[in-house]
Amino acid sequence: MEPRRTMAESRTTDDDATATAPLTVNGLTVRPREKVNLWRNGILFLPDFAVLLVIAGLGMRRLLRYLDAREKPSAH
Repeated sequence: MEPRRTMAESRTTDDDATATAPLTVNGLTVRPREKVNLWRNGILFLPDFAVLLVIAGLGMRRLLRYLDAREKPSAH
């Protein structure tokens, strides 16, 4: 029986093609995961969050004005 090797041992650092080549595990082709850049993906959603915050702030302001106008007694 062959000794098990980790992925780091089986890859060579000199050849980039070997590092990105798909691996075969139990007969299935498996590619290593791509690294996700959270900053780049977060910036894509930033305008949406900013708009939602503005809408929530304006809605809260209108609600507070409505509740404030409702509580004042009439001057009859």
